[in-house]
Amino acid sequence: MQITPSILTADFCHLGKILDEAIDAGIDWIHMDVMDGNWVINRTITFGPAIIRSVREKLGPDVFIDCHLMIKNAEETWNQYVDAGVNMIIAHIEAVDDFPKFIKTVKKAGVQVGCVLNPDTSTSEVLPLIPDLDLVLVMSVVPG
Repeated sequence: MQITPSILTADFCHLGKILDEAIDAGIDWIHMDVMDGNWVINRTITFGPAIIRSVREKLGPDVFIDCHLMIKNAEETWNQYVDAGVNMIIAHIEAVDDFPKFIKTVKKAGVQVGCVLNPDTSTSEVLPLIPDLDLVLVMSVVPG
């Protein structure tokens, strides 16, 4: 079992301290929820590559960071998150036009790829992709 806490609800005024506490507690994987204010239903905006870059610098190379993109243009912007230092890009199958191509493109950059399913999306959508995926995330709620 792998516990991957999200920093989404962290107090960003104390993010460094919170990350230190997570590491001291034995966490070796951090989940970063990126929302662009467009794709999620409640129009929430969270953070982008600049915050992720700061988190990577704080955590160093030994902590795995996945980036859950709840955004419209994952195919166009994923590389910004890789450049910021994430180890895995996770995108919604409902938001990416050509997921098999997305997988190949992201993997060429040397990072892992995950696929997210919203609660009302059939698992049959992701079944053909499983051999090429590193992770499948099934949402229990609609994003946002």
